[in-house]
Amino acid sequence: MLCNNYKDMVRRLLIIAGAFCLVLAPVSAFALQVNKSSIKAQMPANQTYHGTIEVENPSEAETAVRVYLADFVYLAPFNGEKEFYPPDSTKFSLSKNIKFSPQEFTIPPFSNQVVNFTISSDQEFEHVKCGVIFFETSLGAAYQDGKLIDVVGRIGTLIFVASPSNTKKASFKNIKGGEYKLKGVLKNIGETFLHASGTFFVMDNEGMVEDRDEIRESYLLPQDEVQISIELSKTLSADNYIMIITYDLEDGDVSVKEIDFSLSSSGEVNILEVRD
Repeated sequence: MLCNNYKDMVRRLLIIAGAFCLVLAPVSAFALQVNKSSIKAQMPANQTYHGTIEVENPSEAETAVRVYLADFVYLAPFNGEKEFYPPDSTKFSLSKNIKFSPQEFTIPPFSNQVVNFTISSDQEFEHVKCGVIFFETSLGAAYQDGKLIDVVGRIGTLIFVASPSNTKKASFKNIKGGEYKLKGVLKNIGETFLHASGTFFVMDNEGMVEDRDEIRESYLLPQDEVQISIELSKTLSADNYIMIITYDLEDGDVSVKEIDFSLSSSGEVNILEVRD
């Protein structure tokens, strides 16, 4: 659970990290930018990973910045939304293995500041470690519930570090039919972070492609799982078909599933056979 002070801080923040944001009070424009929204690295035991993040101030005013680390997890339905925690609060916390500097600085107008970080461990990670380095600046003051509060903005860089021996693997299981749809559970059964982007196509008995589309992206830490629904075109006629599902797991890794199914005249899907 989040401590009360941390909850209060989060409620007052303008959060900007990657593709998600939560706007609480439009006090002044948030200007900070970072050159890396996420960093993924592999690191063997007894080695050190060195990295940099460049923070840019594209505004006309100098900006004081505070740098700090937080843990995070992905929230169901695992579409990228996160929940943040104090360091060393989660199973996947990177906090004991990372150091960074400087932790406070002021950026002149139209200037940059480089933040250096190092990650080290004397043993291989059992699974991916992750965290977010936040860069926070004051946006001014505003009233909330009749009280004057400081409003700050922050932008973050997500960091994922795994050992070379950690496996990247996904399963698509519990596949069932519905009315013009197939449903299943996508699960991260490996030890690394998965950003899974899926596509499917449907072939008839003569190998002609009759339907194709994308499957929503999923963001899964180890053992996370999400219900996936694949909608079929209602122009498909009653017949037997083969569906090929391909998940791109990044860095050239893929997961493929073949599903034989029948489609009734009423649109009901019946699963006949599933193959990897």
